[in-house]
Amino acid sequence: MKSMTVLICGAGQLGSRYLQGLVQCSSPLSIWVSDPSDTSLIRAGERWKEVGGKESKHSLMLVNSIAILPRKIDLAIVATSADVRADVVETLASSIKIRCWVLEKVLAQSKKDLDRLIQATAASEAVWVNMVRRMLPWYQKLAVMISQQNPTDIRIYGGNWGLACNSVHFLDLGAYFLNETLISIDAKWLKCNWHSSKRAGFFEVNGVLRAKYTENKWATLECIESQEIMMIEVKTSEGIWQINESNGEAIAPDGQSVSGRLENQSEITARLVESILNTGNCELPGLDHAIALHRPFLNALMEHWNKSQNRVDSILPIT
Repeated sequence: MKSMTVLICGAGQLGSRYLQGLVQCSSPLSIWVSDPSDTSLIRAGERWKEVGGKESKHSLMLVNSIAILPRKIDLAIVATSADVRADVVETLASSIKIRCWVLEKVLAQSKKDLDRLIQATAASEAVWVNMVRRMLPWYQKLAVMISQQNPTDIRIYGGNWGLACNSVHFLDLGAYFLNETLISIDAKWLKCNWHSSKRAGFFEVNGVLRAKYTENKWATLECIESQEIMMIEVKTSEGIWQINESNGEAIAPDGQSVSGRLENQSEITARLVESILNTGNCELPGLDHAIALHRPFLNALMEHWNKSQNRVDSILPIT
């Protein structure tokens, strides 16, 4: 049987974790990792060896140029930073026939680049975005339980959880738990002092985002400068659910505890990739849904960035 071909584009921290996860795939894969940085490729190769990749049934090729890649790929995982994602996807799509895609978030830094992603991937069978909580068993169980109690609001709060780079995860969680569609986002309660993020050249901001969904349901995202752990609260007709991801515990309004955990990307990858290759589907949200979250999010933050920085930029420097 001919092995399926999987590409990981971007061999940084996240890309190398995707790579480690592929070791656990049951069918033999032809794996390609592309990154312009030889240092990143070497580190990815070392991480592959750490988890037994060298002894696995899969083949691995590490390349520093897209031009070296095969002309047909079953699944492309784009784990680059947001500033180059649209460029990379366009370049890949223009020279390679790619059946399916998984794109990392934040998808892009501008509305124009969101449109470029749609256009570049239009000829492929399917595109998903790695807003991963929907495919975690713990969250799937919670979603069923919460849906039976008529949820109306969700609140995410805590210290330094990365509002700019991680909010789309929680906007999607709001859509998932509330079973509604995002309408608008208000950023007027964000702080004016944007600060450098952990990744050079990108920025973060603290404060509050308010997101409105259909049926007058809301998500409130609060990030402050502190070491306070992040918590998630879901308001329902029965009372408030409290979800603590750091210790893997959710407390229902009646005091019942529902334990679970956030799996690492390396633990999730195998079942994600096998589902896509074997069935043509997976539990991640599709590109259309993800872009419907990204558009109001980027609009709100872009307006706030320009107003607080006294600029007229069209690109928002987040990832």
